[in-house]
Amino acid sequence: TGTPFTYLVAEPVVTSISPTTLPQAGGTVTINGVNFEEPVQVTFGTRRGNNAVVSGGGTVITVDAPSFNGTFPTEACTSGGLTGRRSLPVEVDVEVVNAVTTCSDLSQDAILYTPADGSCRIDPPVAAFAFTANGTMVAFQNNSQNASSSSWSFGDGGTSGATNPTHDYASVPPGETATFNVTLTVSNVSGSDSVTRQVTVTAPSP
Repeated sequence: TGTPFTYLVAEPVVTSISPTTLPQAGGTVTINGVNFEEPVQVTFGTRRGNNAVVSGGGTVITVDAPSFNGTFPTEACTSGGLTGRRSLPVEVDVEVVNAVTTCSDLSQDAILYTPADGSCRIDPPVAAFAFTANGTMVAFQNNSQNASSSSWSFGDGGTSGATNPTHDYASVPPGETATFNVTLTVSNVSGSDSVTRQVTVTAPSP
């Protein structure tokens, strides 16, 4: 027998992390503190870092932070009068773990990952229109959303690039009624959309 003793395991303690902002692709991070021992594991959010090395008598860890492969939060934005969404930076926790003792220290929201593309990504357009017929004259109202350009096909061979055009279906004989398929195509930098509606006109009797 002998005098019982208690062995206290030194837990890692993080005092600072540099840099605190990383690109989406990740990068090299230096962690300062005490009681760092190899083998050491460093986790950034849900992903483990690579090539973690302890130096400075257990006071420094150098580690390659992984790329961020999660989902960035977004916010609404406008560009050139069009609406879209922009990705925002996101914070992740950093955890240092002694791989032998499993003792650890967690630094909450310690690293800010910035998205590779923080520009305003324009939403695709949505085509829609209404119309009012007066005899063979039809006034078109463009109700599309997020469109930068419009292209009309009036169904009788006529076309227009105006936003809110008028069109005369002059080919309809007096006193007769005719129906035409009118197609509106709208576009922006993110794509295009089309809608087709039937327009019925009646030419006045002579």
